Amino acid sequence: MNGSVGDGDLVPDESSQADIQPPGDKDLAFQEFEAVRFIGPLPPPEVLSQYEGVLPGLADRIVAMAESNTAHIQRLDQETLKHDSLRSFAGLTAGFIITIIFGIIAYRLIIEGHTVPGLVLGSIELVALVTVFVLGRRPSV
Repeated sequence: MNGSVGDGDLVPDESSQADIQPPGDKDLAFQEFEAVRFIGPLPPPEVLSQYEGVLPGLADRIVAMAESNTAHIQRLDQETLKHDSLRSFAGLTAGFIITIIFGIIAYRLIIEGHTVPGLVLGSIELVALVTVFVLGRRPSV
């Protein structure tokens, strides 16, 4: 089957089709197998109607299960986004506080006559800040 596969499309699995022949048997027996797969949370309507024929109400239960699963996944996505935003804000706040503390320490060192250590600490802080803003994140290893 050529073309793109969308949600609910039936896709024949050609690798599962096989001809079985017992070795050494003059009377050849052929048996063909075909597997059908579908992609998405719900089977195609034809398959749903077959389920309904097996057990009345089963198609509605399958659809309800798919809807419930979709709602659950959407809730998880929303919670993940919310927690990622909070974690990002907490990281920015912690970075700001650490920057201010290191700046104050560098300033105090310079004021109290420890010019070289104060300048080194201030320079390291400045390089770290510029690196974070230029790269946007920690370098990946």
